[in-house]
Amino acid sequence: MVLNDCMEDASKDLYTINVPSLFVGAKKDVLCVEVASVPTMQKHAKALKTVSLDAGHYLQLECADEVNKTLEEWLTTVPL
Repeated sequence: MVLNDCMEDASKDLYTINVPSLFVGAKKDVLCVEVASVPTMQKHAKALKTVSLDAGHYLQLECADEVNKTLEEWLTTVPL
């Protein structure tokens, strides 16, 4: 019983992200649907910032300037 409790506690830690994280989603993406993935990410990533851009699956190509701006702004908030 004690071993099982330890294993459950350890597995919870394996699925927890304790560092600042950024998710840049695409509103028009039909492959990676934001509403399906963001709640799970929020559950496991304790310092998650989400940004949604008006693009399809290849948002880094479709709106490169917006993606770069989002990354630059987010990086200024990450403690070093």
